[in-house]
Amino acid sequence: MSNVHQHHGKFGILALLAAVILLAACVRPSTSKDPVQPTAQPYIPVTLAAPTLAPTSTPEPTPTLEANDPDCIDNLTYVDDLTIQDGTTVAPGETLDKRWQVKNSGTCHWGEGYEIRFTGGVEMGAASPQSLFPARAGSEATIQIFFTAPTDPGEYRSAWSAYNPDGIPFGEPVYIYIVVEAP
Repeated sequence: MSNVHQHHGKFGILALLAAVILLAACVRPSTSKDPVQPTAQPYIPVTLAAPTLAPTSTPEPTPTLEANDPDCIDNLTYVDDLTIQDGTTVAPGETLDKRWQVKNSGTCHWGEGYEIRFTGGVEMGAASPQSLFPARAGSEATIQIFFTAPTDPGEYRSAWSAYNPDGIPFGEPVYIYIVVEAP
């Protein structure tokens, strides 16, 4: 081999060795004395979606209200009339969609067996009892009852109370109070 080729061969090896040393110098190994460095997240280009993992279990069904503690307390607190304010004038025989906002202010969850029943005044065609909307303790719910206004003019009131599965009434009653106008 000629001196020129040997010289270029040694130069090439030296250049390669220098490049490796320079690259190695850029990488700083972590030691236990180094301050904590944040873990870098891999760069994912905007055009690529991050990988997703397939679920390993089947989704759980929609949760239902669990059984109540036998020592829980039933209570209902009236919050507001959502429709048909007290003293509203209505037409004879008119269908009325009455809604009350209430709070389950007890420690029992309202579930199966909880109902609302007519307790006084005039039923105005509403079925009694009716299921009470399920509600966790501490949450609010809407009670909805459809009434039919009497055909005779006058003032009418209908009172309804909540009952637990043991048939015991609880909480504040809710009312509808209307005035049927003369035809």
